[in-house]
Amino acid sequence: MVSIMLRNVLLISSLLCSFLSSATYAQEKPSYQHVSTLTQSVAEKYFKAYIALDWDTVERLLAENGSFEDPTAQLVFGQVKHDTKEATMNNFRNGYAGITHMQFNPSRTFFSGQYAIFEGTLDWSLKLSKDQLAETKAMPFVTILKVDNNKVVEHKDFADYAPFFAAINRSTPKQ
Repeated sequence: MVSIMLRNVLLISSLLCSFLSSATYAQEKPSYQHVSTLTQSVAEKYFKAYIALDWDTVERLLAENGSFEDPTAQLVFGQVKHDTKEATMNNFRNGYAGITHMQFNPSRTFFSGQYAIFEGTLDWSLKLSKDQLAETKAMPFVTILKVDNNKVVEHKDFADYAPFFAAINRSTPKQ
């Protein structure tokens, strides 16, 4: 009788372990489509807020370990890399304070797993001084976001800054 009970307990334990193992695997491995859909939902809100200079919304959607980087801006503005939410938000609120307007003109957008890619051109205006505004038009621009647990954990911008320098040259008073 004890051996039958022991065998049943072992059988039930084995089945339970097998079930829990497969349930855990299913939770750890969500489908590509599911992750892509979640990424799209978060990334579209975040990117729209970023372009609108809506820092409060960006902050709500950025993870505590959220980072921002623009490797293409290094020769223009110096190192542009921030590794925490606090540093990233400080950069946006203070470093972008001179930006008066941004408009993204998309050519291609897609969502692949945890990644969101926004490709197009950016029209933006930067106040250089009290009386000087650089109005950049059609700057080639790509943003890549990585989303995890419904928060943006990585934000990378890539831009061709040649139109920005052309805008500065147009806005500089001729002597």
